Amino acid sequence: MNRPTGVTLISVFFFVMCGLLVVGTIAAFVGGAFIGSLFGAALQQRGAGMTGAGFGAMVGAILGVFFLIGAALNLICGIGLWKVKEWARILTIVLCGLGAALGVLGLFIGMIHFNIFMMMWRLLWLAIDVGIVWYLLQPEVKAAFARIQLPPQAYATR
Repeated sequence: MNRPTGVTLISVFFFVMCGLLVVGTIAAFVGGAFIGSLFGAALQQRGAGMTGAGFGAMVGAILGVFFLIGAALNLICGIGLWKVKEWARILTIVLCGLGAALGVLGLFIGMIHFNIFMMMWRLLWLAIDVGIVWYLLQPEVKAAFARIQLPPQAYATR
């Protein structure tokens, strides 16, 4: 299989991001439960009951589900690109394009509360998303995905 080197690197990048998001998922679930128990203990000491105790757990659960969905998408894109599937190239272009659009929006919103480190972080992710989209739209990369998709009989007739 002639997988372009750039596709291999992007695929490995997605696998690494998947792993980091799984760690983030676990941290969000555990951290949310911990914060929820702290809220519960504090509210119980004040005699307020347990009315707000579930807030931390709810935030942790929502964040954990968000990270888990991100991990699944990264894994799907990573496996598809590794196997040089055209659907994975298109899905990656769409997701990175959305990420770039949200990154530009984040840059504009970030200018309201200017923080140089956050701006640099957003610029880094914007550059990664734009770079991946640019690379996957290159003619030789598109051709590599198209070549892999043809059945072996198609090569014999050409």
